[in-house]
Amino acid sequence: MARSRPRVLEPAFPLSSPTLRADIGEPPSPSSMMPGLLTSLVRNYDGGLASPTSLLPASLAAKSGQRTPKRYGGPAKMLTSKSQSLPALNVRDVGRRVAWPSANGFLELTDGIQVVDHMRRIPETENRGIMVGQVQSLIEFLKSRTKLKNYDSPLEGWCDKETGTQLTLRNLNHYHLNDFVIIPMTLPARCSYVEAVAFSLDGQIPSWFVSHWWGMPVVEAFSNLRAHACLRSPESCGVTTAYWVCTFAVTQHGSSWRELPPDPRQFDFFRALLLCQGVLVLVDSGRPGGSCPDVFNRTWCVFEVSVATYALNHLWMDMAAVDETGEVQVLTEGLTQKEKFMDNMPRDSPWQESGRTTRLRREEGFPVRLLRGSLEVDLRGSVASSDADKLGILKAVVGHDAEEENKAKDLDLQNPLFEAVNKRLRAKFAQMALRTAIQQRIDISDTGEMPLAKAIREDSTSKVIDINLTSCWQLDDSDMRILATCVPQGGQLRQLNMNFTSCYRVTSVSDLLQSVAGTRRLQEVKLDFSNCTGLGYGGEFTAFAKGVMGNTSMRKLDLNFQGCHDLAGAVDEAASLMKAIPHLTDLRVLSPDCIDIGVKRDAPQPKVKVKPKPKAKWKSVTAQLYWGEGKK
Repeated sequence: MARSRPRVLEPAFPLSSPTLRADIGEPPSPSSMMPGLLTSLVRNYDGGLASPTSLLPASLAAKSGQRTPKRYGGPAKMLTSKSQSLPALNVRDVGRRVAWPSANGFLELTDGIQVVDHMRRIPETENRGIMVGQVQSLIEFLKSRTKLKNYDSPLEGWCDKETGTQLTLRNLNHYHLNDFVIIPMTLPARCSYVEAVAFSLDGQIPSWFVSHWWGMPVVEAFSNLRAHACLRSPESCGVTTAYWVCTFAVTQHGSSWRELPPDPRQFDFFRALLLCQGVLVLVDSGRPGGSCPDVFNRTWCVFEVSVATYALNHLWMDMAAVDETGEVQVLTEGLTQKEKFMDNMPRDSPWQESGRTTRLRREEGFPVRLLRGSLEVDLRGSVASSDADKLGILKAVVGHDAEEENKAKDLDLQNPLFEAVNKRLRAKFAQMALRTAIQQRIDISDTGEMPLAKAIREDSTSKVIDINLTSCWQLDDSDMRILATCVPQGGQLRQLNMNFTSCYRVTSVSDLLQSVAGTRRLQEVKLDFSNCTGLGYGGEFTAFAKGVMGNTSMRKLDLNFQGCHDLAGAVDEAASLMKAIPHLTDLRVLSPDCIDIGVKRDAPQPKVKVKPKPKAKWKSVTAQLYWGEGKK
């Protein structure tokens, strides 16, 4: 049987694009590509901006109403087999004119060197962090491609493939960036964007992990990164701070990276988290219509934060968002480097601010209402671009075996682990938003605008609750009554730390003390009321001491009343009662005059059998004299 002649694909227009479309299908596998073909497309042709129809076969171009010339100016090589053919274009994109940067345009991002020559291979995906300066170079590259060289000027020929909307730097998101820049640029080397622009291998190791939604505008994400880097790394102005961003770190060619392992510890992002000191959550402004930010509704984002806050709970978690005026605001867990220095240095004058007060003023402008959606996080109801990704993540959460990975019927959506993850995340976000919500006078009760107290209370798996409201001058008695409901009366809570330093508007804490004293299984309690000058009624502390007497699970109690001079007599009376409680093995009560009037008792230790002393070895008289053991 005679062999059929291979079909020749004839472009409908002159092939003036050095790159392939990312949204027209999967690129051919490396084994099926003609050697050197794609490299020649990039290197040997200095074309301008091209239309997607230039990659169409003649038959498909004819259906779209485009004229098909017989000859064209372009690379001399032709694609002459089915295995070497270009991927088929989606029919919905036919007739829509989309422009592409030329090959020489990408040289600006690689110091004038071709990608295949500039690329530095980084085998471990977790080591591919991107510097803020490298992201800024990318923004400048995109800005230079606009007509008026600004953020609002249209990118000529760049349109959203779903809606056909004209793209500008303001609405260019990570999906667009991946289609128009990252995939075409890195296709010749089939590498990640970080590998294409890397300065050095050591310089790309990330310090922070970024959890974000791909639909977030690139300019907005870059503003958040730059503000956070300047805040956390002021010594380098944030330029050389490296962040692990999946858009830039993961190779976007082929589908192999979509195959999720059953163990979350084998995920690329998990290995990256092990190298980082914290997680930065980029809170987008939400879609038009007042919806909540999509970052709290995306499967990958929810999964990343849940792993970071549970499996790796030593990591810091910061959040960045843009307020109504366009300024970037950052919520930090703990103090920054500068704020720690201010908090530790001696204050020579009463009007000199501490680091914690500076932090509170910095966070006052954060658009905390955007976090309302974080209180309704639901991993099962989240959205993912790939159903296979979501299924793999859900199975990883419940710990399915590798053999059952592809059996959807084995996944029980009613598994209590899903709801436990949801409640843990809601409590974490609620604690992050608590300070700013109180300062902005937002109702945090169960029926209020942001039910933060309810979210914290419903997390029954948490063993430690740490709430720091230092210098919250808006905190009053009504807020204290709501905070008393944060303490769960059941569950696994073992340690409670609450700091109310310099909350001078508070005059009563009886509800909180009663809630703490009645919490069973609670073993360690630390309450700091220093400089709460509004406190004056001592009877509530005496009642608290009597309540602790009946709570036999409590072992350690730390109370600080420094500066509360109206409580001098009441503190002494409460301390004397607490000293008589036998199960309190560690009691510390700091009086208004900064004197520790508590008592620390060591817990009874089991008797340890004393090992008999070994018998002394016999030594001669000469040896004893030599070692100084004999009589002189």
